Amino acid sequence: MFGGDEVGALVLDLGTQFSKAGYAGEDTPKAVFHTAVGSIYTDDLAMDVDLTEHASGVGSSSIGASAASAAAAASASPAAASASSASGAAQTTRGGNKQYFVGRAQLTRRDHMQITQPLEHGLVRDWDAVEAVWSYALRQHLRVDSREHPLMLSEPTFQPAADREKMLSLMFEKFDAPAMFLCKSSVLTAFSAGRSTACVLESGAGHTTVAPIHDGYVVSKGVRRSQMAGQKLDDVLEKILAQAERPVPLTPAYLLQKQVDSSGALHVQRMAYPHTHPSYHSLMVGELVRDLKESLCRLGESAFDSTQKFPSVAYELPDGQTLEVGNERFLVPEHLFNPRYSGLLDCAHDFDGFVFQGLQHMLLSSVESVDVDLRRDLYSNVVLSGGNTLFPGIPNRLTKEVGGVLSAAHKVKVVGGASINDRRFGVWIGGSILASLGSFHQMWISKAEFEEQGAALLAAKCP
Repeated sequence: MFGGDEVGALVLDLGTQFSKAGYAGEDTPKAVFHTAVGSIYTDDLAMDVDLTEHASGVGSSSIGASAASAAAAASASPAAASASSASGAAQTTRGGNKQYFVGRAQLTRRDHMQITQPLEHGLVRDWDAVEAVWSYALRQHLRVDSREHPLMLSEPTFQPAADREKMLSLMFEKFDAPAMFLCKSSVLTAFSAGRSTACVLESGAGHTTVAPIHDGYVVSKGVRRSQMAGQKLDDVLEKILAQAERPVPLTPAYLLQKQVDSSGALHVQRMAYPHTHPSYHSLMVGELVRDLKESLCRLGESAFDSTQKFPSVAYELPDGQTLEVGNERFLVPEHLFNPRYSGLLDCAHDFDGFVFQGLQHMLLSSVESVDVDLRRDLYSNVVLSGGNTLFPGIPNRLTKEVGGVLSAAHKVKVVGGASINDRRFGVWIGGSILASLGSFHQMWISKAEFEEQGAALLAAKCP
């Protein structure tokens, strides 16, 4: 029923920090946007109108409608999403007396607007917010009718069965999709590198996962996951900056007003907004810390040596102050391989009752837990995906750390991910490849099948 180039399938990859959406068969997603969702409780229609007028004042439209019937508006993805041609974005979806704001243009400062992160460590904790994110991606950014396109959705390798069933029912009942498919993110990452057997290391904002893939299926006993991910690195960097001899305050741009006087001099004034929700301020400070981390941090070729002094690099803050960053550039990423190095993290609590482990230990533990016959292939086909794998030097460091403890019979080789997009969008690219295959038509779960058999189809068609 669905297959080949005429499918027009859509691929959705919901991430802890950024989500991606686009058409199957394309090289990069059309939409890349922050997963954070703003929300304001409204008590009457008059307040709703005021909010709508305020939204239009920032150059975007705000429409009172359910998530399943939001109207199309202009939208934009971050600059890194080169595939996107949109220039401005906004969406509001209303459920009950709560109005949602999705898209960068709508996440401007608003009185009492609370920021919700729909996912925590890769798992959904707010389904209403997730529904708003999906609605934004489909109707506001891609501007498509979800009733006309089969949907390929990625899911965490460790997602519970109840969440899988919830995703299935939402897509059919709320978005009225004609067909859909759920695929584990580790499998999609392997496909993006052209591998059906590989050891996939994904490290994003909320979690790090290592999963062995054999013939296109996850070897469950080899899956390892950890909270040692991008958000933890942000926490480390923020603590390091706060403990500096002369700490520089991190003032986000929304608190600053810049004016040029008659002589041409620039003046920056700090504003006060007493009704700003703390969650919004935290989001903006977090964005500043993340940009600093991604701009300056590097991974050393060997373990970090605190006695060595690295040259400082300047980073200009939104208020015009200059922050000099030296050893911190290498200390922060070092936590991926040695979480206990600085003592700034509580390393006693992680998933499944284990303490934090470095990437090299997670990979070794994962591969050594599977059958001996598979280990050689897994070590020689390591695929990296996620924002944390973009630190310069990480493939060489991982190869060195893991290869140093293996016997001569096994060689570690990182494959795929030659470009930044290959790693950043690895999950989405794998979904794009899979959903565009003509031979994939028999794998889709159709709405008719769902109405007849229900969630039991997941175990059979989406293992």
